[in-house]
Amino acid sequence: TSTSIVVALVSAGQLQVRPAVPIIMGANIGTTVTNTIVSMGHAGDRLELERAFAGATVHDMFNLMSVGLLFPIEELFHPI
Repeated sequence: TSTSIVVALVSAGQLQVRPAVPIIMGANIGTTVTNTIVSMGHAGDRLELERAFAGATVHDMFNLMSVGLLFPIEELFHPI
């Protein structure tokens, strides 16, 4: 939801692209907590919990690594 709002603000000219990038990346990191909490909802069934937690962990690592790689590039070189 917050990413959609930021994109709408940028398209309306109310927010510049440069300050929008860290906001969107922060929202991306914020989802890592949410999906881990949701995966714990499968605690009643061990197999489902393992699969849900594994999926959440893959999602977390993708988000963290993409922000860890792209944010420094954005801050150092400002390609956008």
